[in-house]
Amino acid sequence: MAKLKLKIKIKRILFDIIKIACVGALVIISIQIVPPLFKQKTITPKTEITKVNNKEEITGKKGSIDVLMIGNSSVYSGFNPLQMWKEHGYTSFAAAAPMQHMCLSYYTLKEILTVQTPKVLLLDISNLFESRGTSAVKENLKSVYTYSYPLFRDTSRWDEMESMGVVETKSKSLRLVARGYYYSKDEIPNTKGFSYMEETREVEELPSYTVKYLPKIMELAKQNDISVVFTSIPCSKAWDYKKHNRAVKVAKEYNVDFIDMNLSHVIKDLNWNTDSRDKGNHLNYKGAKKVTKYIGDYLKENYELTDYRGNENFKDWDEDYEMFMQRIK
Repeated sequence: MAKLKLKIKIKRILFDIIKIACVGALVIISIQIVPPLFKQKTITPKTEITKVNNKEEITGKKGSIDVLMIGNSSVYSGFNPLQMWKEHGYTSFAAAAPMQHMCLSYYTLKEILTVQTPKVLLLDISNLFESRGTSAVKENLKSVYTYSYPLFRDTSRWDEMESMGVVETKSKSLRLVARGYYYSKDEIPNTKGFSYMEETREVEELPSYTVKYLPKIMELAKQNDISVVFTSIPCSKAWDYKKHNRAVKVAKEYNVDFIDMNLSHVIKDLNWNTDSRDKGNHLNYKGAKKVTKYIGDYLKENYELTDYRGNENFKDWDEDYEMFMQRIK
């Protein structure tokens, strides 16, 4: 009888050992098959949430742009993204603010890159020589959001833009519809024509904003694989041949193309009697049409950009083009 009880006890002990071994094996197998459940979760710091980790996430999707033009009021008066859409199907934006200097241009590019991955940066270097304004980060960021908030639509930062009170509806803001372009049909001629571009060997000096922030802009573009083109939209009040000479030197330094549209032979049909809204300081709609066509043709000839016309993700471009044309009639 005692022997029988001993056998039963031994069997129970063996059974318990086998059961523990089986549970242990299941745990080990589960860890190997489903590792994420047992690994420590990576927590994204709050300051990093708005950064784009995978460029392909937004390229070619609704709201994305391939061409970004940054500059001052010459840009928003002279470059019409909707026209370039109609003619070439390229998505673009005029990220421009009054009296924009290179410090503001830097923060404009830096902030836009948190939600966009442009392929080409058209940096209008009329503001190479702008020294007015401020270098305060807070004020620069406010300007970026005020003039470029449409670029944040359909992104994780849109709620942030709305909370800042800078967002306007399409029914109120024609610049929102026109992707940053400022429409004006006023015609106040520059009666002196291209006389402001009288040739000279003199070279304009660069202000401190440019010396400090232009290298930062170029490095940021390089880090994000963005091709840079220097441009200068026609402006008889803020440009001359001394500035042209300096711009040529800077372009050579960075090995980038420079399109100076202030030279009379570049846009041959530009007419200062009909294409300015304020005696040559800014272009009107007629002048902007000529500049935009020239830029679009240049991009088509030199870059392999995607024509998104017919793409369902970009049907709002067709809608906004029609809305724009109706509202300027």
